Amino acid sequence: MEDFYYYNPTKILFGKEKQKIVGEEIKSLNKSKVLLHYSENSVTENNLLADVKQSLTEKGIEYYELEGVTPNPKLSLIREGIRICKENNIDFILAMGGGSTIDSVKGIAAGAVLDEDLWSYLQSGNKIQKTLAYGTILTLPASGSEMNNIAILSNEDTKDKIGISVKHPIFSILNAQLSATAPKKQVAYGVFDMFSHMVEMYFTPSENVEVIDNMLVGNMRTVYQLGPKTYDDPYNYDLYSQITWSGTMAHNYIFALGRVSDWSSHQIEHEISAYYDVAHAPGLSIVMLSWMKYVYKNDIARFAQFACDVFDIRINAHDLEETALKGILAFEGFIRSLDMPTKFSQLDINDMHFNEIVSKLTKDDSITIGKFRTLNYQDIKTILKNAL
Repeated sequence: MEDFYYYNPTKILFGKEKQKIVGEEIKSLNKSKVLLHYSENSVTENNLLADVKQSLTEKGIEYYELEGVTPNPKLSLIREGIRICKENNIDFILAMGGGSTIDSVKGIAAGAVLDEDLWSYLQSGNKIQKTLAYGTILTLPASGSEMNNIAILSNEDTKDKIGISVKHPIFSILNAQLSATAPKKQVAYGVFDMFSHMVEMYFTPSENVEVIDNMLVGNMRTVYQLGPKTYDDPYNYDLYSQITWSGTMAHNYIFALGRVSDWSSHQIEHEISAYYDVAHAPGLSIVMLSWMKYVYKNDIARFAQFACDVFDIRINAHDLEETALKGILAFEGFIRSLDMPTKFSQLDINDMHFNEIVSKLTKDDSITIGKFRTLNYQDIKTILKNAL
């Protein structure tokens, strides 16, 4: 088990109608000017925007609005949010949405306290030291961004992405009722995204991590068993509430403690979505499946254990490879149960930008990515080609 330090100050308010006390929460922080950041389709049909405005008004809190979040949060919108915060002396930002909205808010919160352009600051290798206070109301469980301190920002002009570490949300409100009205494909994307985070943590070179393994596997099995059911019945609160908490736990780094995680599939997909402008989860389902098929021989025993732990496949001690391949097939079945893609052709993605992507990931073949199995330029190129 690896050494670790863990700190997570985010306050969680979980349950039905909790969005209606957001004004009380913000008032208790002595904040008086709030920027509401959202995508319109995430806050209207579920009445979230109306609930939040009423709650803020009742507590005498002034609010401004910035709509327009898209998958892969765009730098241009983040800069607009920063401008609004600085010009109006905003002292709190409220994200209302899923991972893209929350990541966008994290970028705004970081840039609002800088004297220079956020992107230029980050490109110079600087780290975020402080942020404007912010909170979240989750409308699509997926990324775990509501209880962690990381964000991925996209520069749509240069096709670059930057990962940042910021302060944690002060609070996050989790009400599964708010997610039921999301488009069905978004529900599937969320289920797969949270499962993929745990896959990245499960495949580790670290040893003697049984305590975290057992916690991790319990949550993976929950998402595997309840995820497709939630996809088919998103208005079932008893199902979606469990998936909501599973998504938060999947990426608040509890399951990453004491171990080295891989993250190569995510690194590859971030570049895919930057160049081809596809949503993160469907790009990831393709990349991760291709990654598994390519690297499983690196540690066949671990893949066989994965098959047993998550999918209840009996281990054939005389042929571990058979068990490992059955596990990968079960993983592919999970993807299909959510109507998610397994090949780039299903997203109309060709190999036009593959060389640029691989060169960027490996800095022109000078570095490798991944921890479970290190991947060089040719490895990544093969994984991408195999996914066509």
